[in-house]
Amino acid sequence: MELYAEETDRLGKAPLFENGCRASGAGSGRRLHKRHALLLSLAHLYAGMHREALGAAFGIDQSAVSRYLALNLRALEEILPTPRIASKKIAKLGESEAIREYLPGGDLWLDGARCAHQRPNDKGAR
Repeated sequence: MELYAEETDRLGKAPLFENGCRASGAGSGRRLHKRHALLLSLAHLYAGMHREALGAAFGIDQSAVSRYLALNLRALEEILPTPRIASKKIAKLGESEAIREYLPGGDLWLDGARCAHQRPNDKGAR
């Protein structure tokens, strides 16, 4: 939660959030606490809830849901070591000590699931 709060502040979208609680206005004037905004995004990602359902559950309109999702997905992409982000950062670090500091707990977990990819035509490239 601390990393998420720091990242959303860094992205400069603080007007989406209220000081510790929801704003009292109706409709699109409502703002979510950062914990609720994070829960909104996790419900969208994990449960696959649609924007209409999220808006009804959190008491905000669909445009507000879209703004929160856009911000939160960028913030989560930066703070969670997804394979795409982690590989870019590890490639930039280069040194094994810096890589150990970057990885949480010093461990690197690899997903061994098979993914479809295009096989190169050139035998040397294969």
